[in-house]
Amino acid sequence: MFEGGAAQEAGIAAGDLIVALDGLRPGQKGLDAALATRRAGERVRIHAFRRDELMSFEARLRRAAADTCVLTEAAGARRKLLERWLRPRRG
Repeated sequence: MFEGGAAQEAGIAAGDLIVALDGLRPGQKGLDAALATRRAGERVRIHAFRRDELMSFEARLRRAAADTCVLTEAAGARRKLLERWLRPRRG
């Protein structure tokens, strides 16, 4: 979660377990994939557990800051290339 981000503004806290976005479970691809279909400015209803209590939040989505990047896990040949690139240099 980002300091001052839409989730924090909506009241979601670190450690909350998000279980639904607009009434639907995010699925195997996760919350990022579910949010990728949305646009900045849209409002979404988020259900999350905080300890044993089910809570509901409404968040207004924002465009990511220009300096934001996302790291994802690569597969196959691309992954090998990245592993070689990220390997510490010796001597």
